[in-house]
Amino acid sequence: MPLRFQQKLIIPAASRPLIERRELLDQLERDISSMRVVATAAPAGWGKTTALAQWAARSALPVAWYTLDAADRDPHLFLDYLLHSVAAFVPDAGAILARLASTSPQGLADVMQAVALAFAAAPQPFALVLDDFHALDEDPPRQIPGSALTLDLLASIAEYAANCHLVIASRTLPALHGLVRMLAQRRAAVYDYTALQMNAADVQRLAGESYGISLTDERAEQLTARLGGWVTGIVLSLDKASVESHGFGAQTPGRRSAESQLWALGLDPLPQSEPAAPDSPPAALDTQQIYAYFAEQIIQPLAPELREFLEDTSVLEDLSPRRCDALRQRDDSAQLLDDVKRHGLFTSSRAGWIAYHSLFRDYLRTRLARDPQRERTLLLRAGDLYRDADEIERALDCYLEAGALQAAIDLLRGAVQRFRQRSRQATLLTCFERLQAAESGAQHAALGAQHLRLPPDLLLAQARVYSDLAMWEPAYLAIQLAEATGGPAIQQEARILRADLLALQGEPERARAALEEVDEQALTPELHLAYNITAGRVRIVCGELPAAIAALERAQTLAAETGDDISSLADISDNLGWAYAMQGNRAAALKHLKRADACWQASGNSGRRALTLNNLGTLAMEDGRAVEARAALEAGLAIAQQTARRREETILRCSMAELDILEGDLEQALTRFTETHAMAVRMDLPVSVEAAAAGALWAAVLGGDTGLGRAWLDVTSAFAAPTQPEVRGRLALGRALFEQLQKRPDHALVADLVAEATAHEAFISAPERAALALLRAALSFARGGWARAAAEWEEFAARAEGLPDLLQIRIAALHRPLLEAAAQARARGAQRLLDALRKPAPSRWRITALGVFRCLADGVPCDLSPLHRALLVRLLDAGPQGLSVERLWESVWGDDEISMPALHQALRRLRVQTGLAVAARDGACAIRSPWEAIEYDVRAFEEALEPPVSREGIQRAAELYRGDFLPGAPLGAALWVDARRAHLQQRYCDALEQLARSVEHDQPQLAIHYYQQVMQIDGCREQTAARLMRLAARAGNRSLVTATFEHLKGALRALGATPEPATAQLYQQLH
Repeated sequence: MPLRFQQKLIIPAASRPLIERRELLDQLERDISSMRVVATAAPAGWGKTTALAQWAARSALPVAWYTLDAADRDPHLFLDYLLHSVAAFVPDAGAILARLASTSPQGLADVMQAVALAFAAAPQPFALVLDDFHALDEDPPRQIPGSALTLDLLASIAEYAANCHLVIASRTLPALHGLVRMLAQRRAAVYDYTALQMNAADVQRLAGESYGISLTDERAEQLTARLGGWVTGIVLSLDKASVESHGFGAQTPGRRSAESQLWALGLDPLPQSEPAAPDSPPAALDTQQIYAYFAEQIIQPLAPELREFLEDTSVLEDLSPRRCDALRQRDDSAQLLDDVKRHGLFTSSRAGWIAYHSLFRDYLRTRLARDPQRERTLLLRAGDLYRDADEIERALDCYLEAGALQAAIDLLRGAVQRFRQRSRQATLLTCFERLQAAESGAQHAALGAQHLRLPPDLLLAQARVYSDLAMWEPAYLAIQLAEATGGPAIQQEARILRADLLALQGEPERARAALEEVDEQALTPELHLAYNITAGRVRIVCGELPAAIAALERAQTLAAETGDDISSLADISDNLGWAYAMQGNRAAALKHLKRADACWQASGNSGRRALTLNNLGTLAMEDGRAVEARAALEAGLAIAQQTARRREETILRCSMAELDILEGDLEQALTRFTETHAMAVRMDLPVSVEAAAAGALWAAVLGGDTGLGRAWLDVTSAFAAPTQPEVRGRLALGRALFEQLQKRPDHALVADLVAEATAHEAFISAPERAALALLRAALSFARGGWARAAAEWEEFAARAEGLPDLLQIRIAALHRPLLEAAAQARARGAQRLLDALRKPAPSRWRITALGVFRCLADGVPCDLSPLHRALLVRLLDAGPQGLSVERLWESVWGDDEISMPALHQALRRLRVQTGLAVAARDGACAIRSPWEAIEYDVRAFEEALEPPVSREGIQRAAELYRGDFLPGAPLGAALWVDARRAHLQQRYCDALEQLARSVEHDQPQLAIHYYQQVMQIDGCREQTAARLMRLAARAGNRSLVTATFEHLKGALRALGATPEPATAQLYQQLH
């Protein structure tokens, strides 16, 4: 990470003279070390950052620090900083950082989940401080995919990362999902401005220790009351007193009197009848009053050259000698920065960089604004500096504030392609919005108004960024506006781009119509070349392969005539390879694809290489070169993700799912198809939606799962005739197999579907061709017995020979009567397949969900994802009777809209990974395996506490309760898990308290241990705290008495409550 960015990850050092407020720091230490979330929420100047920095310096907890700014709204950038900040505490942070570097915007959700799991697995406690958290909430960029994921990730960390204590400093209450619930559960605390207020004793100490000013109790109270305990106001006042009379104290020769001190502080005596209301926000927050302090007491005494330096450098977010020299075109900035530090001005420093306090910087900007020409010159220079440092958001802000719209436009023109390659589309969209808002003169104008003044070429660039993110509607709007406002060349380019986008979306007829709007006669040579390449793509999507090949060959000729770059040749060859592959001419396809791959590599344009590698991998798969196929597909998928090519990513994922089937990993294939379908639906990619759904139907039926098959059949029933022949063949085969699996199949319908699949047999995969041959044999067997089916069985056996054993078994299992007949007739391979089907499944399971999740099947660990863990535990909690599909979905997924394909896929995955008989029947889901073969710790825990409760039962329950229920549960299951966790915690605490009472007299130390465990979980139990304090006092442990009472106070304060008078009186008696 560049040095200029490291400052955000370093604990800031204040340059002001400040004291440590021990009571506040002690309370922070107690709360942060015992709670999941602690937030300080107060306006600027209340000392949030200072208090946390002081706490971090003395805390026993290791601390990771991350100061946020507006640029961190980009989720990709946020993850980069976050992972760097916690690299020492989260073991997998480095690996995830490496993965993040090649992650596209649509892949961020997966990375966020990996980050959440990595935090949950952190081995040792640590604190993560997020300073200036309000930067994530203020004016968030609209329509940025993934921007909401940041807050979801932090909510997940707060909920499930047991060893991460999240500390937030913000000007507003953090918009963190679940924070209110955690406050109610006493797992979080919020410090508002009242908790940060300085009291009179603090003010006296600060005045004496840092300024040499002696204040009487009365005068300290007066200053505190006048300013409401506001930290910055008090510091400013003491600055003023120090300037008026440095070092004066009380009634000492050579020092001023108390009345003189009051005069220096700008205070008049307050009547005793006018105390400030402690709960009222102080009136000292008025900006004009603060600015007056700055003007009279901070700026005025400074040398003119230092005042000028402060004003000049206020246009910068952070300062270094080199940057300030470049801004001011001087070489004395190092000395002046030293003067800034020496005067103790309102700055903080990190990693050698200096930043002004926000209030101080705002004031300096108002002074600079008095000279508009000078301000504009400095803003332009600052914009240039940020541009050269590739900080385009800061550069853009400077240019826009200077009114330099053309510089801002040129900045974006130069950044679009580079930032698209680096997966920084979110940053680009934020910049486009700021530029458009500035041009329209309204920060929150409607989208159409925002576009009005963008140059047409930049509108087309914006459309390409939108298309990267599959944001089709704004992409088409940008194209439409470019076409409406641009000249003839722009108009033609816009029409070509529109046709290309429609082809990518799988809209063949609309793409063809858009292409017909292009005036070929009006095209420049460059646009004529682009037109023919797009025409080739459109014709391929339309199934017009000869016309596509003709257009692409014309493009080849044009590229040679115009001497166009190698990227165009690669694009042409890639599309020719695609067209020839669809024609079935593998030799020609392979020649063109290899040429395209070589051209892409020579050009350095790796993004466009992804689809070429997909086509090469598919050809290798068809030729039986599985290792070569996987290498090509994995390389292509990595490139697609790195360069944010969503359409290519979905195509590659489907191809990899086909390869999974070919290699016998049917479950992995189902997972890929399901995830790809969901991704394609989100991205509005109809071609990929059809391909993934057809693949999922085929894979589900191949596994004999009629429930999942029915769900995918319902999905595919909405499709019109797909344009891709392989999808047509796969859909027909999947539908035929599904019908064949019914108790009373419609053989006539099966025969029709088999005929349709046979018509497209050349385009489907080797496993599908084997399954089709066996399906034809099954039809013959149903019509005329084994004698009629024998020849077709031989065809199946020949086609299945090169397939993995598991895949052969699954295909044969679809037709059990035929398989048994073939085995009886000693047909080739039949007995081997039948024997494999008869192997028994695991018969015993042990599941723990308290503390650490484990699932063992016959002693072998089952590696379940968080979702499948939650699904299994919810079904275990439901018991043998199970629960309805609706309740199961709501509990685990947390969504109102049920996806039956996703549910059946999850149930199937759970069956395969655990061996448990899990099924959905008649609208209900349940575990059908023998319950006596299942050990479940939660069930045993609750059974141990069933009345009448015995001491042995309580001890057994205490042994079983190893920690919170279902740690690391997915966010969707939070409501159910939280309720269940709270219920079990309550039962555990009640049991522990009962056990503690039973041993108070005989084993008081053991009772103290039990009571401490209860208070650690539920810090608001006053009766428990009272018993613990009495036992501690009896044992002579007064420090434990104090710690218990302080813990109780802190827990109650988080809920806005205080201990009962009786409890407070008991503490006073025992302390």
